[in-house]
Amino acid sequence: MVNSVPRVKVGALLALTATAVIASFFSVGYYPGEDVTFHMGFWFEVARQWHEGIVYARWAAQSMYGYGNPTMIFYPPMDRILGGALVAFLPSRLALGTYAWLGLALGGFGFFHLCREFFDDRSSLVAAFVYVINPYNLFVLYMRSALGEFLAAALFPWFILAVYRLAEKRKRSLPVLALVIALLWLTNPPAGVIANYAAALLVATLAWVRRSKSLLRLFLLAEVLGAGLAAFYIMPAWRQQPLINVGNLRHVGLSADFLLSKLSIWAFKNEVLLTTGFIWQIAFGGLAWFQARKSPAQRREIFVALTMILAVSAFMCVPVSFIVWKYTPFLSYIQFPWRWLFPLNLAMAFFIAAALSQSERRSWLPVAACTYSLLLILSCSAVRNRALDWNAFAAPFQSGFIYDDEDYIPKAAGVYPEEGPLPTWLPSPRFAVLDGSAQDRQPLSKGGPAESASLTKFAVQSWKTESRIFTVDSPRPARVRVRLFYYPGWHVWVNGTEVEDVERDAHDAIVVRVPSGHSRIQLVFKNTPDETWGMIISGLVAMLVATLSVPQVIRRGRHSAGVRPL
Repeated sequence: MVNSVPRVKVGALLALTATAVIASFFSVGYYPGEDVTFHMGFWFEVARQWHEGIVYARWAAQSMYGYGNPTMIFYPPMDRILGGALVAFLPSRLALGTYAWLGLALGGFGFFHLCREFFDDRSSLVAAFVYVINPYNLFVLYMRSALGEFLAAALFPWFILAVYRLAEKRKRSLPVLALVIALLWLTNPPAGVIANYAAALLVATLAWVRRSKSLLRLFLLAEVLGAGLAAFYIMPAWRQQPLINVGNLRHVGLSADFLLSKLSIWAFKNEVLLTTGFIWQIAFGGLAWFQARKSPAQRREIFVALTMILAVSAFMCVPVSFIVWKYTPFLSYIQFPWRWLFPLNLAMAFFIAAALSQSERRSWLPVAACTYSLLLILSCSAVRNRALDWNAFAAPFQSGFIYDDEDYIPKAAGVYPEEGPLPTWLPSPRFAVLDGSAQDRQPLSKGGPAESASLTKFAVQSWKTESRIFTVDSPRPARVRVRLFYYPGWHVWVNGTEVEDVERDAHDAIVVRVPSGHSRIQLVFKNTPDETWGMIISGLVAMLVATLSVPQVIRRGRHSAGVRPL
């Protein structure tokens, strides 16, 4: 290939690029982005649950000051699995930086291989550098710490590559595309919605240019298989939405969240970074598109498809697209219009590769793009008004600190205030004896029956994430409130007999009625029917996808062994 670059050199340059992005993490310190506590809390939670023998974490036991919540049923697992592995096997200070490095390297290699389908190695390598160090990628990493979205952006080039190879190699690429679709859903649903809409544009354009209906059918089949592979997460997350407060999870802030609008829910520096990044990408993407517009015939279809993605992504970021947001299915799950910047990044970097590949002399475009990106790294570092004291930040999670996370609490628990003082019932002890009234759901006050309550003794035999066993010695029948939110899946046994209808207090905490004397209470978190059926579907689809992959594996084995097919 013309301008071929050795693979070792490609790997080294992309690794150095990723290292340059995270260098300030170790020299200046981590910035406390908006979501860093959310993600790191669940990384440590997952690592702790692995020590308990729980392979797939579903209940966030330490959330809400020990009441727990079902966040991990609704939030996709890839982020916390990777993060949990990093904090389990690396010093905690290295975990976040390593996560960022892996995401940057994964995205860079994916984009390099995507561009190599069409361009020479040098043009592809420069474009991969531009894709890795783009304004929105750095904004997500430095300012927001939206690590699931960051990882999904790293998967996006691989997704587009798999879609294109489906168009070229048809059925042989079907299992790979299904797997990448599943990984996107398991990483970040908003990014999954965006990626699938972008892929639909790509497939529709290719099918229209090639006059091929079979490509549309194959893409739909890949979508079904990908959703099936991820059904163990998608089914319970979809079916159980009515049980939690989902208003903030399906939020489009209308004019306040669009770029180039006068209103913004973000701090001034965030609005400036997003808007300048958007303008920079449109400017450089437009210049690159203009320079590469006379692409060879064999690249014409992909050029048209990426032009569509660039135009649609830019349109969806600005206020004039409001009517589309209002009526298009599933767009509400994206939450913020500016999330369309990550497919815009890919189209912009692709056109830079196209422009470079057609230039017979050194172009100023990649030099300017790379210089701006490097300056952006310094800018993002400079606007950080403080760095985390990592030891102080990580110590509570490592020691089992019971933290506050109100995003996914059960709907029956009520609305939790985002600001202001904590509710009077938070935090609370593991057990509280209530009076016998169905109306009065508060702990006993001093005097009267409280004397009997003071004689009630509790002994914890086991207090794990999905299993709680304790004994109660009470001089009379009592109602005991447990510091645990009720959620379908929690089952209660009193002296070996399962309670059919679990009682709850006004804040949806589990209440157990015990007789006088000694009682043994057991609470166990089991799979719901949604989770069970999701796992069955995922298992069946995984076997189907594996079966479809067998011919390709055999073909590659014969090719590597030099055996000609009969």
